[in-house]
Amino acid sequence: MASKRKSAKKNLKARRRRARKAFFLCLFLFALLALITRLLVFVPVKMETNAMQPVYQQNDVVFASRLAMLRGDAIARGEDVYAYFAAANGSYVRRVVGMPGDLIDVRDGQRYLVYDGGTKEIALGEAPGLVYGELPEGAYLLLASDLSAEGVADGRTLGLVYETDIKAKAGVILWPVNRMFRGR
Repeated sequence: MASKRKSAKKNLKARRRRARKAFFLCLFLFALLALITRLLVFVPVKMETNAMQPVYQQNDVVFASRLAMLRGDAIARGEDVYAYFAAANGSYVRRVVGMPGDLIDVRDGQRYLVYDGGTKEIALGEAPGLVYGELPEGAYLLLASDLSAEGVADGRTLGLVYETDIKAKAGVILWPVNRMFRGR
């Protein structure tokens, strides 16, 4: 009888040890999966200003997908992207307005983005960060949604962004809850 109890205790200890190992292995794999997902699939971005109103507001947390950039999906005019602006040494969510081949034109001290073969244009104001000429291959002009906002960091003051500096495509709002899953 005593030997049966000892063997039952040994079996119980061995099962607990295996269960503990399995638990920590699952916990480790879950943490690894979360890290890989965070690094390769998405990045949460907090909107610091109201520059992207009405879609994104100040303090919204936006889900930006890196997967589209990793797959090599084309960047389209009108998309909201999360990009690094070297001139500001910071990253922002901004809308793609100018594409490679578009023209920055200067008339009467004001700059204009001319696109679609010269049939459409957008007034950019003084835009000290932009120079006259065609946007080179791989270069994009990113602007805030609210073009009338003062002191906004976008392509008008910080210049062009290259495709390699576009980190992710902005998507739905994750926070606050009452605005969750809205966005572009």
